Amino acid sequence: MPDLRYLEIPSLKSSIDTLQNLEFLLVKNGMYIPAYLLNMPKLRHLHVGSPKYPARFSKNCDSSQINSLQTLSFVFIFDSEDEEILRCSPNLRSLKCKSSFYHCPDLNFLTQLESLKMKHDSSFRGSYSRLNFPRNIKKLTLSEFALPREIMSLIGSLPNLEILKLEYAFEGEVWNTKDDEFQKLKFLKLNNLKFEQWNSSSDHFPVLERLVLRYCEKLKIIPSEFSKIPTLQMIEVYQCGEDVDNSALQIHEEQLEYGNEEFKVIITKATRYSFLE
Repeated sequence: MPDLRYLEIPSLKSSIDTLQNLEFLLVKNGMYIPAYLLNMPKLRHLHVGSPKYPARFSKNCDSSQINSLQTLSFVFIFDSEDEEILRCSPNLRSLKCKSSFYHCPDLNFLTQLESLKMKHDSSFRGSYSRLNFPRNIKKLTLSEFALPREIMSLIGSLPNLEILKLEYAFEGEVWNTKDDEFQKLKFLKLNNLKFEQWNSSSDHFPVLERLVLRYCEKLKIIPSEFSKIPTLQMIEVYQCGEDVDNSALQIHEEQLEYGNEEFKVIITKATRYSFLE
């Protein structure tokens, strides 16, 4: 047992801290992350709790002792004290978390972070001015945010972002993307966004490969400039308006005219399914 490197258990036991060679730990029903877990010298990957019931850091966690974590999920960032505890994980590359209804986290200090999945409390009514992301981020998933346009521009400016998924995460009727935004983005998924107008140029998503729209029922059309993105391979539309469906079909026709014979469109309604290639 002392040489055990992988462990999956239903709940935490204090005897775990004797497993000094443990590298991967999955606790299915964990509600708290005790200090001894963060202090285990070789622990790289820690999964505690669930997306619905994220785990809290114990109050006796030492915010000054550096740990070896590279992956952490699912953790509840309740306040600035929890942020300070996260600072003990400078090598963190993947984080799944939930933030509280009155706290908006600034995670810019996690300079090695490449993947972030964060759900916010939908009752939050404060300012998003603190919200910040590490510049190294490649994959970003945000849900239950009411992001203003300036934060969307902040996301667009992330230099290494390749995958972006937004769910219930935008406030406003119009989304205007700008030059030099989303320059490396390959995958964009928009789920239940309530915006009506999307103004964008092909230069704003120059290497986009796949666009997924789900339940964007107020959106009028997909920007016609998407027909000029040479890397685009697929558009998926699920339960959006008829005009969005038609704009996807129009982009399909123009992509074929430009010689992109691999381009596909998938349109799904509750009662029908269409596939074009």
